[in-house]
Amino acid sequence: MIYAKKGITIGNYISGLLGDGAIIDEHGNIEAGSLTLREFLSVPELRFNRVDVVSGELWNSIAFGTIESVDTKN
Repeated sequence: MIYAKKGITIGNYISGLLGDGAIIDEHGNIEAGSLTLREFLSVPELRFNRVDVVSGELWNSIAFGTIESVDTKN
């Protein structure tokens, strides 16, 4: 068991998209390069946002929002 009162820094942590290392802060927020799970992921909400910019003129938002319900019969 690991107990860290002020969080955990892994490697040479540098924040941001092109950063390095990883961090888990005192509130449980994690910034890292990737996440691999062997069993399952259980979360109250999944968010997916992506914007592609082509030649600085075309903006295309792939998907966003919250799934409110799923029709399991059809």
